[in-house]
Amino acid sequence: MVAMPTYGVQRQSGRAMAIALTAEETELCELLDGFTTHYRQTNPTAEPLTLRIAGGWVRDKLLGMESHDIDVAIDRMTGYDMAVRLTQFLRQHGHKQHHVTKIKSNPDKSKHLETATTHLLGLDIDFVNLRSEVYNADSRIPAHQAFGTPEEDANRRDITINALFYNIHTRKVEDFTGQGLTDLAQGVIRTPLAAYETFMDDPLRILRCVRFASRFAFAIEQDIAEAMDKVPIRQALQTKISRERVGVEVDKMLRHRHAPHAVERLVHHNLFPLIFTLPTHYQGMTHNHAVAHGIAQTLQWLAHPEWLALLTSSAEAGVVARELPTLYLSACLFPYRDVTFTEGKRVFTGPQYVVREGLKLSNNDMDKCHKVISTYPVIRQLVDRCIPMAPSGDAQWAMQRDLGRFIRSVGDLWLPVTVFALGVDLVPLALPSALPPSSLQANTQLHQRFAAYQRLIQFAQDHGLSRCYTWKTLLSGKEVAALLGIRPGPVMGEILDVVMAWQFNHPMASVADCRAFVTSDDPQVQALRQSAQSEPEKPKRRKKSG
Repeated sequence: MVAMPTYGVQRQSGRAMAIALTAEETELCELLDGFTTHYRQTNPTAEPLTLRIAGGWVRDKLLGMESHDIDVAIDRMTGYDMAVRLTQFLRQHGHKQHHVTKIKSNPDKSKHLETATTHLLGLDIDFVNLRSEVYNADSRIPAHQAFGTPEEDANRRDITINALFYNIHTRKVEDFTGQGLTDLAQGVIRTPLAAYETFMDDPLRILRCVRFASRFAFAIEQDIAEAMDKVPIRQALQTKISRERVGVEVDKMLRHRHAPHAVERLVHHNLFPLIFTLPTHYQGMTHNHAVAHGIAQTLQWLAHPEWLALLTSSAEAGVVARELPTLYLSACLFPYRDVTFTEGKRVFTGPQYVVREGLKLSNNDMDKCHKVISTYPVIRQLVDRCIPMAPSGDAQWAMQRDLGRFIRSVGDLWLPVTVFALGVDLVPLALPSALPPSSLQANTQLHQRFAAYQRLIQFAQDHGLSRCYTWKTLLSGKEVAALLGIRPGPVMGEILDVVMAWQFNHPMASVADCRAFVTSDDPQVQALRQSAQSEPEKPKRRKKSG
């Protein structure tokens, strides 16, 4: 086994592994069994049809977990043909009509199988034929593809625990690799065939090995670790797999509660450069990927309800939990924060490029990660200003103004961003992977940094700034222009910024109070007023005659 932390390998020994069907699953199996009987009766010369549930559903049920995604493997026809025939059978027997979606194969991106998907009895069901493929030595596109046997199909799957079948007719688990049940019981991630061959069939399986090892806290078999380090495998992961598929796999890793374990394994196996890809001319640079795991690990315990309760109210803590996948992704991107490059007239940061091009995630994902990472220095400065003493007088006004501007710049992400910054700050302390709140008083450095962030969050709450990102100026631009006797123009945006800064310091102010401020002798407003008055009036456009 690979010499790396496994977080206590979860073994199933001592607990009998068996599949207990729900009422819906029982009804589904009965329907599918009835369909095969009907098929045999109406096609007496055809080979008998055997249906099996394959993959993750079998694994999860054996582990005592429920699963609503079911893959039905067919041995005599394509998944789409099976789904269409089943729909006709159900309609003939008075069942509700169900829509079938055909998903075409894309072999050049290692998506070899055509599948069909439908929704039945509250379950998401995919239909796919058992496969047997032969590859050319220089290509990942199958030279020959035909209906396979269960043994051939099982050996072409990613890992043994995902290669188990549940025979719908016998209601028995079938382990055609001969290792799946043992590996599931002993907590081992192993490929059915040699790892090198398995990964060359579909290099994305590298990431799937990492994801399932992290999800179940299983150990990765040595053959897998060695194959991950082979140059042809690493090249195939970069060139043979669409970045969209990589992005989907990374997203699944980071949405699981064991996301920090996945990040650690990606660092350990040196997979970061292959997944979080930068532009070509930056790919030879050295980055401290280990810091990503440090941040993710710290975020995990900071996001625990007991820790969040020390920072903020339970209502606001929900935002942190919701955005935790964004924070984990930002942790992975943090090593590239100082990378910038130009595309046309636009300047991109390394994290923006990785999200957009390396992972093909959404613009929303890119924007959120950019806010989390780029505002880290800003919030550090705000936190440091809270450390010496509680602000008062001019210092308090300046603090309210600057904190309000920061919160408005990141919107409802401000609290997750603050927790992320705290996570980054705590990495140098090399704290344990799991830390109870009771340890806060025992560690002086931890207590000091945590208390500083507590003060900042409390300051925002005490001065009514927690939701200032929803505020609008009490006066519109036209109203301000009328009060100051100026024309609306470019300076108006600056004046409204001053008005909003005033509102940060007067969160309970009325419209009348705001009018009084705008017409007062405030030096900033008066300077901007004079600037607006000195602007030359734009010439009016002449109407075309004719």
